[in-house]
Amino acid sequence: MAHIGDIGRSGFQEAWTREDGHARRAGAPRRGRSLARGLVMAFGVLAVAAAIHRFLPADIPEPAPAPPVLPPFWASVTRPQPVFAVTGLPADAPVAHAARSHTGKAGEEDTLILGAFAAGEHARLIVERPGPEPRRAAGFTIDIVRRAAEAGVTIARAGQPVAVETRFGIAEVAPMQLVREGVARGCSVFRLAAPDDLLRMTGWLCASVPGDGPDPRLRCLIEAVALAGPREDPALTRLFAATERRRDPACLRAARKG
Repeated sequence: MAHIGDIGRSGFQEAWTREDGHARRAGAPRRGRSLARGLVMAFGVLAVAAAIHRFLPADIPEPAPAPPVLPPFWASVTRPQPVFAVTGLPADAPVAHAARSHTGKAGEEDTLILGAFAAGEHARLIVERPGPEPRRAAGFTIDIVRRAAEAGVTIARAGQPVAVETRFGIAEVAPMQLVREGVARGCSVFRLAAPDDLLRMTGWLCASVPGDGPDPRLRCLIEAVALAGPREDPALTRLFAATERRRDPACLRAARKG
């Protein structure tokens, strides 16, 4: 006789047990609760995804491509042949020269350095023959700050610029205190642009004994700039030939004495 708890021979337990007041088959998998729990979780995930989607833009734009790397506007010239020179200097005058040209354009620029910044008389002249490249207008001080930074120089103090007549046109000249590597110099700083923008000049003259105002010798230094040799540039050649007749006689006499 079979008793409660006996195992049938059909391969599956048919014994009954009681749990929490509910009848269930002993040994049967608890699939009902697991399935329900899984459905609840799935619906929850779908609800969260739908809520997030409401706050996302309809179309996410593609990331913008990286801008192309452009070459510098100006490039140094290796073993340059000077385009400009300063006349009337002693044969043994210490003059350093550097040049650069505008990338893809016709602009040329010479930098002439006389003496050392650290002591004694020192001058730096940047003479530019502009090409068709565009030029951004800048105020006097901003232009000088940019040029000084190229030479590793900072401006500690600056005076108001005044107009000085030269053979190439009106120059803006101001007294400034320039500093480089801890050395401070009192200098006369200038910039000018010749008529029709055929020539631009920027730079400074630092005297051995600085004065209170612009150095009067700066005008003669500017007027001593000349072409270093023949140029296949008719407009620039005509400019120097025409302005030669406007040179200050006092500067010419000083150059002959020097």
